[in-house]
Amino acid sequence: MEDFLEQGDQLTRLVKRKRQRRLAGDILGSVIARRKINRTISTFEAEAIRRYYATPSISRLATLSGDELSGLADLTEGWAQDKHLDRRSMIELLGWSDGMRSLVDVVGLDYMPPPSPVGSKPPLFKFLATRMRRR
Repeated sequence: MEDFLEQGDQLTRLVKRKRQRRLAGDILGSVIARRKINRTISTFEAEAIRRYYATPSISRLATLSGDELSGLADLTEGWAQDKHLDRRSMIELLGWSDGMRSLVDVVGLDYMPPPSPVGSKPPLFKFLATRMRRR
């Protein structure tokens, strides 16, 4: 599993770099620095930003089940609807949602990650998925 995750992380970096090249100068700067975009953006630019953030993080498969990934996709999509968010943050959250859904499409809702090492702390997304399920 470690080799699979490492290769997946390498592929994720390559895909993100390729998608990064499709972002215009000021948009690229805003995405990389995670700053507000202070101008109107075109539909094409919004989709390019969303695709950049939708690059699935294979490493999530180390700790999250298919069901948890699906729930987090719904959660981040819901967060994106907050009217107080700036454009870039909204598109980022929608991209994350797309990326998690694409992982679920590959592994299925029944996917279960390998057991975590004893004594290890759960990553943030595992914590969120666990808290979300308790509600």
